[in-house]
Amino acid sequence: MNASARKHLDKAKGYLERGEGFYRKAAEEIVAARDADPMLTNAEIGNWFGRSKAWVAELVTWHTSGRTSPTPYSGTGRPHQDKTAARKLLREAPMEQVEKIIEGLPKERQQAIGAAAGHAYMKARQEYEEAEARVTPAERKEREANRDSMRQKTTKALAPMTGMVIADHIDSATELLRELVADDSVTSDVMDAILESDRAWKEELQVALMSIGMESEVA
Repeated sequence: MNASARKHLDKAKGYLERGEGFYRKAAEEIVAARDADPMLTNAEIGNWFGRSKAWVAELVTWHTSGRTSPTPYSGTGRPHQDKTAARKLLREAPMEQVEKIIEGLPKERQQAIGAAAGHAYMKARQEYEEAEARVTPAERKEREANRDSMRQKTTKALAPMTGMVIADHIDSATELLRELVADDSVTSDVMDAILESDRAWKEELQVALMSIGMESEVA
């Protein structure tokens, strides 16, 4: 499989994880991957997603045949039989088998199943992601701007406390260095590490001083 095909399959995987509403986009990427690498087989593609080659073939056929059903797996003309089989599987199959089936589903589908079963977190998560999907680019941009503004206000409000924390760290470092000297534990390796940190600290200290008009040179 060449790099171009892998790139298309990665995109397809991302679409599949977003749920059935993105199956057509996933199928488009699978078709593009096969165009990029004509030697690519359905079995290889299926392995990429943890699915069977039959699953891949059905997805692509659904997309390329012009079928109008919402997914490759609806509109089969046997909904009653399908529901009966599904209920029988969930009711009678060993839990290990059911768990493996659910693990093979896209993330969004797993959450939807959990929400339907009454799982509080998954229900809340599904509602959140559905709401996020409806957010417009303009609304998202405005929200990010509000977050940046709030972050700046919070940083300014906490500045005095942050300054005290920095001063306390410097005092602690000074005391630790005195102890190293007193214990005759200072080595060239120790001082190399301290000097490197000191250089970076002084650089940021000089920038901070200049930002408020204090241009005195840091020793």
